[in-house]
Amino acid sequence: MSKKYKVYEYAIIRESAKIGKGTVIGPFCYIGDNVKIGKNCRIFYYTNICQGTKIGDNVTVGPGTRFYDRDYLSSQPPTIEDNVIIHGGCSILPGITIHHDSLIGVASIVNRNIPPQEVWYGFGNPARFITTRKQYEKDLERKRLDQE
Repeated sequence: MSKKYKVYEYAIIRESAKIGKGTVIGPFCYIGDNVKIGKNCRIFYYTNICQGTKIGDNVTVGPGTRFYDRDYLSSQPPTIEDNVIIHGGCSILPGITIHHDSLIGVASIVNRNIPPQEVWYGFGNPARFITTRKQYEKDLERKRLDQE
């Protein structure tokens, strides 16, 4: 493991995990065997990343998120592509791919592959499509301007 990343106290990182430059791992996280985390990622506290999970560059994972690698249907770990934001308290089920530039809302259960540049929230769970990332950011900007 290159030591050009930061790990807070009480985090557990298995020796076979690979962590990219500029990544920050919060306290009380568990990073399993053969996990690959890209550059400039932020993994917030109490996150559990199962063995074999692949996380791209510039990914943010909110606190208390769980990545699963096994259930009765699949034994494949999840894959998270570049520039994804996963808010806190989410559950990412086995074999799932979250494609680049997507956003997953708070406490969502992700039980299917998420296409690129989409926003999914788990109102009532499992997570469901809300809008595109481009439209989401336009709406945020409009709300910000309305408040000024």
